[in-house]
Amino acid sequence: MSYIHKTSFDIIQGTNIDDELENYFEVDEPIALTIQVLNRKGYITEFCCCGHAFGDSGEAFADPETPNCEHIIVGTYATEQLPDGSHRILFHNRPEHSAYIAFAKDSALPPAPANWYYHENSLQCDYPGDIDEFAFWETMLRSMRALYIWACHLPVAGTEQPANSENADLIFAIQSHLQSRGLQYESSIDSAIKARLKGKSYCLSEHIKGLVYSLLTNQTSWKRIVPHLTEIDNVFFQYDIDKIKATSPAYFSDALFAIKCGNRKTAAQMAALTYNIEVFERISNVYGSMDDFVTSAPAHEIVALLASSVSKYKLRQVGEALAWEYIRNVGIDGAKPDLHLRRFFGKSRIGKSNRDPATVQEVIAEVESLAKTTGLSMATIDNLIWSYCADGYGEICTATPHCTECAIRALCNRDR
Repeated sequence: MSYIHKTSFDIIQGTNIDDELENYFEVDEPIALTIQVLNRKGYITEFCCCGHAFGDSGEAFADPETPNCEHIIVGTYATEQLPDGSHRILFHNRPEHSAYIAFAKDSALPPAPANWYYHENSLQCDYPGDIDEFAFWETMLRSMRALYIWACHLPVAGTEQPANSENADLIFAIQSHLQSRGLQYESSIDSAIKARLKGKSYCLSEHIKGLVYSLLTNQTSWKRIVPHLTEIDNVFFQYDIDKIKATSPAYFSDALFAIKCGNRKTAAQMAALTYNIEVFERISNVYGSMDDFVTSAPAHEIVALLASSVSKYKLRQVGEALAWEYIRNVGIDGAKPDLHLRRFFGKSRIGKSNRDPATVQEVIAEVESLAKTTGLSMATIDNLIWSYCADGYGEICTATPHCTECAIRALCNRDR
């Protein structure tokens, strides 16, 4: 069994933390990835089953007024009347040689995949009934794999299928590979994006916090920073602007190194912090607020305004990579078209370009298309591909790729 979170739809195998599973629902493991994809795309499910090679047994109870209680459950083999007049029913079920997904009453129903059919609100598939256990598992797993690929290709509920969607399943294959090995780059960006989608706006202090967090990612692992976030927030006086401006840059630099969160650029970054806050204040005076500024144009244009040397809003010690980190920390969705993504989508890899590497605009367009197809944010897709390609994480689609270990080798142009 697996457990799927009720809101994020993240999958876990289990937990021994008290009450933690209250936030999850239980799903058969072979169908879990499909259920995750469907719910993230807006096709809300209620119950599901992948089928089972063995039967099960159990007990049920019926109140005293229930007539013919021995016939109300298939597989009943014994009943007994309890002292309070209710009935205890023992039953044994045969192996379940079928699969189903029951959708919520108001959920949009996607078109049925091959070999599946709808019965009312339930998508169903029947397996042969006269096969042994190993043949059943082979049949069931092939069916689950085909079902997963079908789900990956579905458009987000209520939208039309994008024309450029044939490789949507590669994102989920990458996600499965990374999750199963614990190799995905840990990021808090998705929660910020979801918060903005739900209507959250970010004040100036929160924008400064987003900028500081982005600076801390310079040439280091975010995983190393996360345990110290509370300490970092205290170092920066909970992002009180007047206190930050009145404090020596050396104080911040020394404090970050003391908690092992400094990097070789930290001193220069802290020396530039007051200047960058003043840039934020100038922008706020022109646009009304930093939130109005970061939402005033496409993400890549905002990044250019903050990172380009010819921009009047250029931030010191902030290039394109850190500018992307900053705007995504305040909930702006977007993909950072760095070398990893450009190489991944290039002619000799996934082939979404006639060039090696793909252009920045080609990467942005492809990630936007994949976001519409998969229901994932562009930042999540960026994170998955980057993690798959980066040294120290997935280390698969690197400059010298490890093709024999690749989960999406069949979709790649390399060596063809």
